[in-house]
Amino acid sequence: MPLDTGGLQQYTLVGTAPYLTIKLPDNISYDDAATLPIAFNTIRAAFYDPDQSFGFPFPFEGGESYGKGKVVLVIGGSSQVGLAGTY
Repeated sequence: MPLDTGGLQQYTLVGTAPYLTIKLPDNISYDDAATLPIAFNTIRAAFYDPDQSFGFPFPFEGGESYGKGKVVLVIGGSSQVGLAGTY
């Protein structure tokens, strides 16, 4: 990985993945925005990663009807990760 695309620096080049960026709304601070990917990536790993957890199919890869009518219990839904899991 080139040094100009890492995340732990003041400025980062997005390069060929502009879909990974969004415009930051005025009501969200930089500190709050920096923590959002952590929560959603944790849920992604918990729900969809076949090597780490349940291995559910991604909704956009034909999994929208997978588990239809079934329930997933999210314990700690008031936490940042739990709240991300309810979306």
